[in-house]
Amino acid sequence: MRALRSIGQGIGLALSSPKLILLLWLATFLSALPATVVIGESIGSSIGHSLVHQELRGEMELGWLGEYRQQASGLEKSFVASTLSAAALFDNVEAWFSGELFVANPGLVAVGGLYALVWTFLLGGALDHFRMRRRLLRTAQLVESGSRYFFRFVRLAAISAVAYYLVYRLSRWLFPWVERSTQDITVEGTVLLYNLLAAVGVIFGLTLIHMIFDYARIATVLEQRRSMIFAALRGAVFVLSHPLDALAVYYGLGLLAAVLPVVYFVVAPSPGG
Repeated sequence: MRALRSIGQGIGLALSSPKLILLLWLATFLSALPATVVIGESIGSSIGHSLVHQELRGEMELGWLGEYRQQASGLEKSFVASTLSAAALFDNVEAWFSGELFVANPGLVAVGGLYALVWTFLLGGALDHFRMRRRLLRTAQLVESGSRYFFRFVRLAAISAVAYYLVYRLSRWLFPWVERSTQDITVEGTVLLYNLLAAVGVIFGLTLIHMIFDYARIATVLEQRRSMIFAALRGAVFVLSHPLDALAVYYGLGLLAAVLPVVYFVVAPSPGG
């Protein structure tokens, strides 16, 4: 119940600042816009004056898509069939879980890095806005607070990168080990179970790190911390001392976020649309 109450209070607090929500959405939109323009121009050039556009009015033409991807480079490589559906989110989740998200496409990594920097800047201002419980959001205050915490959050991100790296290194060892350990097992269900347990362990490790450093950011702003090492330890201590509540809030918000792709799948237009 405490977790549900915390989630409800958090959503209510966020909804009390519609201007902040709009600003964060706009920042996300503008971060993605350059990549969108590049890929859009590339697709337009690929279709040109051919008749393939008539076929694309109905559903994705996989023959054209295959030819497009053969000639694509850089950001254009990120355009796949699932891009035009809710499956894009699950592709991203899989890429994050496997670590391919950070190495598969340098151009996409660069766009993601830009977005991360913009979000890091705005996050400090947003947390400080809620800390002070201001009724009105003033852009000057948001920028000032964002500037104050930006480099602290960058240092915190560098610390978290080490932790993420260790989990990815573990996963690179774990799955080959599972494959070697199960190569003589003839029951597919048993092999699947071992791989599923390994995947759950890796995902839990990644989400645990994400959760700890989320609380570390909150502690940095709420407690005005300057040492990011101690802020990271503060986040870890908080999670370990309130494991059930922290996990319930984190995964509860995750389940709530999982509803959004379903809504998108229902309302999003087809390729032809």
